[in-house]
Amino acid sequence: MADIRDRQPSRRRLLHLSAGAAVLLPFAGLVRPGMTRAATPACGAGDPTPRQTAGPYFSPGSPQKADFTADASDGEVMQVSGRVLDTDCRPIAGALLDIWHADPTGAYDNRGFRMRGHQFADDAGRYRLTTLRPGL
Repeated sequence: MADIRDRQPSRRRLLHLSAGAAVLLPFAGLVRPGMTRAATPACGAGDPTPRQTAGPYFSPGSPQKADFTADASDGEVMQVSGRVLDTDCRPIAGALLDIWHADPTGAYDNRGFRMRGHQFADDAGRYRLTTLRPGL
């Protein structure tokens, strides 16, 4: 019989998915040039980020970087920043953020690390990256 712990994500996996979701949220096609998104309005609801269900997926061995603009020859530059918080709204210092998204033409690099990378949140859980707006 399977242990219930086998079906629940580990803390590391939950942090990985939470960070990925936080980074990818602005890429949902709702961001306009110069637009600033407000922080999550309700902190402390205690709900973890939902599991990832659609690919493309994480690839191990990505480079550590905060600037993705050299990964494509043309595109609209955008800044993405935020904070990684636990379910009690405390910053997660050193959280690993795995970042990947489509290039300006809408293509994902599933073999290499174009528009893929990682970084670590600072002591206040903050992250910032410069990238090119993903195409659809």
